[in-house]
Amino acid sequence: MASAGTLVVDEGARRALVEGDASLLPAGVVSVTGRFDIDAAVEIAGPDGVVFAKGLVRHAAERIGSWAGRRTGDLPEGVAHEIVHRDDLVVLA
Repeated sequence: MASAGTLVVDEGARRALVEGDASLLPAGVVSVTGRFDIDAAVEIAGPDGVVFAKGLVRHAAERIGSWAGRRTGDLPEGVAHEIVHRDDLVVLA
């Protein structure tokens, strides 16, 4: 499946996704490229631009862009706070 866009994440988020059993949260997102909707397949790149994971997003690109870098407590209540849930994420070798 082709990727609809790319999420660039900070080093802390990259480490949490690769080494831990974490979901991607808005606080770790640095930038968003592409136009995509919920459930689209995206690539996830580290701060160096190297793609290290792929996943299915739980929000559209526009919302992710507006939430980038924000803490979970700063987000609206009643919506999924994960950008990419761990169950929908594959770390590439």
